[in-house]
Amino acid sequence: MKTSVLASAIMTSPVLTVDADERLARLSQIFSEKQLHHLLVVDEDRFVGVISDRDFYKSIGPRAQSQIANSVEAAALNKRAHQVMSRHPICVREHQSVEDVMDLLIAHQISCVPVVNSQNFPIGIISWRDVIKLLREND
Repeated sequence: MKTSVLASAIMTSPVLTVDADERLARLSQIFSEKQLHHLLVVDEDRFVGVISDRDFYKSIGPRAQSQIANSVEAAALNKRAHQVMSRHPICVREHQSVEDVMDLLIAHQISCVPVVNSQNFPIGIISWRDVIKLLREND
């Protein structure tokens, strides 16, 4: 499918960002309450990383939030966002095409691509689900 759809047309915006020093206990609340799959991490108004829900749950362990968590698993919730985030995230600008986004998702085997402005600050996010919705609509 060749289309001239821009990233800005299918991105989810506004995005929820978290500070690089935010504790994982707070991220746990956000993932649970907001039903998100990705959080974008900023440090002093600079975009520095992405945390997927899969990476988050992998880093805290299966019992960290339960009544039977041991001290090591419970301590994992005291880690900071910057300790578990994926650094150097692959991004696009809002004027790039959805084809560019699809190429990045496939080439890097990632599940989302943040959309950043000229100051490299996140203004949106595109997941593989957004791309599938677009393809389905144009079917």
